[in-house]
Amino acid sequence: MAKKLRQAAKGCVLLVGGHARMEVQYRQIVEARGYSLIYRERKKLAGTPPAIVLAICITGLCSHPLREWAAWLAASQRVPIAYMAEGSQSAVRRALDDFERAAEVPHAR
Repeated sequence: MAKKLRQAAKGCVLLVGGHARMEVQYRQIVEARGYSLIYRERKKLAGTPPAIVLAICITGLCSHPLREWAAWLAASQRVPIAYMAEGSQSAVRRALDDFERAAEVPHAR
C-alpha cells in the first residue's frame, strides 16, 4: 500500500493510443519513475476527468476523437502533452525524459 501512495505522489500520466498488449510495459515504465498511469486505447474516461501531470498521445495508434479529448484534458489542466509517432517503450521513456527535463529548468518570470 505504501508503494502505491508513493507512486501517486508525483501524479498521474495519461497515455492514449498505443498497443493494448503493451499496457503492462507502459505501466512499469511510468511507475518506475514514480507516477501512476491512466491508459486508454479506445475510449475516453467517463465522469470527472482525472488530475494529470502529463498526457502522452501515440498519434499513429489513436483515434482522432480520443486524441482531441486528450488535448482538451491537457489544456484544461494546463499540463504538457507529448505527441509520439510510435507506441514503443522507448517512445514512452523519451516523453517522460523530456517532461522531467523541462520540469527541472527554472522558468523565467
